Amino acid sequence: GGGRHAAFVSSGAGSVCLWTEVGDPLARVDVHPGTTPASLATGRMAGGTSYMAACSRVTRQTDPGMFRLVPQNEAERQRRREAMDREEAIANQLARESRLVRVWFHSNAGPPVQEVVPPESGNASSAATCLIDVDGMLVCADESGCLRLFE
Repeated sequence: GGGRHAAFVSSGAGSVCLWTEVGDPLARVDVHPGTTPASLATGRMAGGTSYMAACSRVTRQTDPGMFRLVPQNEAERQRRREAMDREEAIANQLARESRLVRVWFHSNAGPPVQEVVPPESGNASSAATCLIDVDGMLVCADESGCLRLFE
């Protein structure tokens, strides 16, 4: 016991943390704004490199009345179009983020190295909902019931 190997992962206050078996912190990384971790996993690959993984769910709420006022002139119409475009871009980015799996690899050599695992089939894939380590293999379930395996 008491080594520098990852034992568990936790999240809160906008970050994900990797811990040793005796509760010493190994790594801390921030999550994407407007999201919170939906599921976390940790494991160790052959060779001893520890990893932590997280998938996120969207927490950002939009105001349904944000665009209820009718623009009165061209400048207001332009500002409204720009604001609607910004909101659409944010919503698309958050939806994409919910389909990703972020994996951070940790070794004693330095800070964690992040790898982003993209969705299987572009925008058609569902949000990732659950992660688990099975004998050094990361398994991801999504909201449509599909599984993705990562080695």
